[in-house]
Amino acid sequence: MYLNISPYLVHAVIDNGVALVTSAVKSRCNVMTASFFAESSHVPVLVRVAIAPSCLTHDLIVKAGWFGLSLLSKGQEELALSCGSISGREVSKLQRLGLRYHLGAHGVPLLPDCLTTSECRVIEQTALADHTLFTGEIVASFRQSKISYRETLLVSDLVDYLDA
Repeated sequence: MYLNISPYLVHAVIDNGVALVTSAVKSRCNVMTASFFAESSHVPVLVRVAIAPSCLTHDLIVKAGWFGLSLLSKGQEELALSCGSISGREVSKLQRLGLRYHLGAHGVPLLPDCLTTSECRVIEQTALADHTLFTGEIVASFRQSKISYRETLLVSDLVDYLDA
């Protein structure tokens, strides 16, 4: 079913949450699955996400200086796997997957069907061995109260889903 299973999923060491990272420059929007993210500070509220330079999302974040971070819940395994196995360079994943989104004040696609979705302004980027670590200040964040009772989707949930 999924021919291009991410090595980040197969070789995961830490059982992190799973999120979608969105980005846009002008009318070009993208979404990708990520498990390399964390909150870094409370005041101001900072998050960080690691993206490989080969990804379209990386290019868009560098050009725009903004990204979206949307936390997934259990039950969204197909969404996580689909966003992580299709390249946005050939096709708009948002359109192909029929994802509902709206553009935030700074042009970032925000996903209302996730546990939370945040619009983040890049304040720092750091080159790592094979990724760039983007630190972003959350300027707007929304919680989906009708699904807030759900548990966060973890990497291990995706592995279990694929093994089922």
